[in-house]
Amino acid sequence: MNLELLDLSSFVPEDPILEEFLQFIENNKSSGVEPVEDVNIMHPGTAGQAKEIFIYLVEGVLMTGIGVCGIILNVLSVCFFIRQRTQRLFHRLLMQLAVTDTLYLLFSLLSFSLPLLYTEFAETLYKYTLPYTLPLAQTTMVMSVYLTISLTLERYISVVHPLLRHRTNGTWKSCFYLSSPPLLFSILFTLPNYFILYTDTETEDHHPQLKFASFRSNKTFITVYILWMHFIMVTILPFIVLFSLNKIIHRKLCEASSSVRRTGDAKVRQRELRMARVSLGN
Repeated sequence: MNLELLDLSSFVPEDPILEEFLQFIENNKSSGVEPVEDVNIMHPGTAGQAKEIFIYLVEGVLMTGIGVCGIILNVLSVCFFIRQRTQRLFHRLLMQLAVTDTLYLLFSLLSFSLPLLYTEFAETLYKYTLPYTLPLAQTTMVMSVYLTISLTLERYISVVHPLLRHRTNGTWKSCFYLSSPPLLFSILFTLPNYFILYTDTETEDHHPQLKFASFRSNKTFITVYILWMHFIMVTILPFIVLFSLNKIIHRKLCEASSSVRRTGDAKVRQRELRMARVSLGN
């Protein structure tokens, strides 16, 4: 079975590491033997097998273990916040962030780890699920980044502009205003990814193959969208916004903490300061 090489990260047109990853899946399917058995890592002639073992252990075993732990912790966090009697805006945004992170971990495991661990999945369902799970993983990743910005923005309004927060104190309405932009932006920004990859079932050997759409090889598309737009919109811009807001929040917290110690401010204000410090740890 000939598996066409794909760029799963969708950042560069060709990725030798990804090529080894998919070749490892193909070798594992054809041999039916666990890649970690009967291999002498220290022998010079087994350098390729050592790389396969490394990919299997890191992207298969280790990534799966970390992903499962993350999913469990996120589910416990959601259950904890649901049981809170007072549902504050901060709690609702945290729940949305936890759900988004859980979906991201799930789609990432289906795209990268599961085909390494289960040969039957790689042989049957993988070529049908990857065109959907991979863009969904990218969408939830972007959504997680911008929900973190919304969470920081909520803390910024509560700490720096508390009067504005009290004027817009409707929890559900405020939650909609802060969570809907990340949702819409992440879907629109990653929309081309849903058309990049598809499963071709009309092949000569009657075996499905993963193929790229024709526009995926366009140099302008690769340079502008895949490289620069992802780098700016998913890395640089969120970093600048989070750094700026957290710096302002930290300075305001230092001033407010001094004021609370001098004047013995209300307990509600002290609780707001503690919640704001939690957001700085994101």
